[in-house]
Amino acid sequence: RQRGQGRRRRHPYARPPPSAPLRAGPQGARACPTCRIVRPRHDVATWTALSGQTSVGWASRLPMEDQPVVPRSLPAREVPEPFRGLTLEDRHRTEPRTVYTEEERRLLCALCGVPEIHRSTHLTGALHKENAAAERARHRPPTHEEAVTEAVLVLRNLRPDLLAHHQAARGDAILDIDVDDV
Repeated sequence: RQRGQGRRRRHPYARPPPSAPLRAGPQGARACPTCRIVRPRHDVATWTALSGQTSVGWASRLPMEDQPVVPRSLPAREVPEPFRGLTLEDRHRTEPRTVYTEEERRLLCALCGVPEIHRSTHLTGALHKENAAAERARHRPPTHEEAVTEAVLVLRNLRPDLLAHHQAARGDAILDIDVDDV
């Protein structure tokens, strides 16, 4: 006999008795090609971040749809533990700034400050779109209402006496009109 021909494939699990019915498994699980039994699928998520000189790790076996997710737009005070202070937006104070060579600096996006590996993908990405929208908002001329609001804030800080609150109308200044007399 030649090697590899006619040999039975060894089953990775103990074979069930022939009378055992096929079991349905979780969505996305596949049946074993040898015995056609669906084994439970396990979801595992791991997360590791470097904090100072130590690493912080986290693991979960929750189903993927129940895994905690920290969106990049989430404010820092709302980030759940153990992720608080260790997200991509948080930079440790001792972590040095990224230093690029002259050639790498040519690849940086002028708006985002990140290297553009694939320009069209970067330009359609969420980071570039958010930064472009923020830049447009900074250069947009203020509306009349915004200009008035800013002027009132300046007056309130520099000359609060000019914005004295109106005093309530005095009793003798109120007109007493009887509707039946008219």
